[in-house]
Amino acid sequence: MNAYSAKPGLPPATDPGYAPLRADLLAGKPGISSVMTVSKVPVVALAVPVQSGGQTAAIFIGYFRADDNPLETYNERLHYGKSGRALLIDSTGTLVAAGDRTMVGKKFGDASVLRALAAQHSGFIEYTSHGTRMVASFSEDGIGGWASITTQSAAEFFGPIRSGGLHVALALAGLLVVAAAALFLMNHKRQMALAKAYEYKGQLLANTTHELKTPWRTMSAEQVDQFLGIIHRRCDGLSKLIERILLGARLEAGREVALNPVPTDVLGSLRAITSEFKDVSPKHPILLAAPENVWVDADPEALDQIFGLLLENAIKYSPEGGEVRIAAIDGPRSVSISISDHGVGMSAEERAHIFEPYFRAARGDSSRFGGVGLGLSIVGHLVDRSGGTITVESTPGDGSTFTITLPKVVAPIAPALALEGADR
Repeated sequence: MNAYSAKPGLPPATDPGYAPLRADLLAGKPGISSVMTVSKVPVVALAVPVQSGGQTAAIFIGYFRADDNPLETYNERLHYGKSGRALLIDSTGTLVAAGDRTMVGKKFGDASVLRALAAQHSGFIEYTSHGTRMVASFSEDGIGGWASITTQSAAEFFGPIRSGGLHVALALAGLLVVAAAALFLMNHKRQMALAKAYEYKGQLLANTTHELKTPWRTMSAEQVDQFLGIIHRRCDGLSKLIERILLGARLEAGREVALNPVPTDVLGSLRAITSEFKDVSPKHPILLAAPENVWVDADPEALDQIFGLLLENAIKYSPEGGEVRIAAIDGPRSVSISISDHGVGMSAEERAHIFEPYFRAARGDSSRFGGVGLGLSIVGHLVDRSGGTITVESTPGDGSTFTITLPKVVAPIAPALALEGADR
């Protein structure tokens, strides 16, 4: 169910479930509530403030039942042995999604897991529940203080048990609300323009005719670009997250990724990726230094993914305005490409695990950086499958440098040039 207020007011302060939502709306940003009970049904609210002329014109709110929603559908498809459970809790420790729907809306009962979550934000813990040794994986999702938790008996536990499916569902729900809010603002602007045209119809008759023919002009190009840009970035980010989760699942299951290595231009690939990130991250200067006519034997799509994930990682952990450097060195038999940042860096212990699936270094407020911990593990696998190597140098507080070495090949001869030489 969706709703909006034409004369916006904050959700009532009487229901404590609205507290995190009110705080976000007061800050002028989208928010999500804790689990609330309405007519004995557990519900969660997502809200987006719609700005018009520097003021809040409306508050668009989307509600979904916590016991019958896309999160629960994902949850039902997850299996962790006979004793495994996948859970989603809000900032108050209330269950938003669980395998047993009767538990939704109730408090999560394992206090030791909640204490570990509050202290570490993400990780694993062993504990005893009703005389059984259990293992729990937990991680904050970075949205309204929510967290995903998986539990399983220690006897059945093996490997990482954290799943990204719940992240996908939550991101999709947020995307739908933002899209609906953008459409509302467009319609709201059109209605305001028509009302003003009616009031001054004697003076603005010609303009009114033009506005009726082109209603998009009732909304400034800057505002249209702003909201379409938000939707595009959310869709693009969600698409990449889904692709990353699916690829990570294939690698974890031991299924090889098919690659098609061909002579690939290093500078051309780096220029394309750098240009893309300069558009989406204009506050981070990206400096590229690479020789021309240097080629490696690699799958072009895999190479783009390797460079893109490493550049995304460098920007993510750099301060605003932090410079990122990319350098390529042409060797006798191989080509080395390094990507360096001046971000938070890593300890020696963290570097030892950085290419493991689902590992996330404890870099200050880890929930601020987001992610599911799959990017670097995918990079490591693709580099290895490409016949290359990857190393990392990092110091806490002084940034990181990732260096890839790939086998070099002779630059291919263009078909037109080859034909011209044959004619001679």
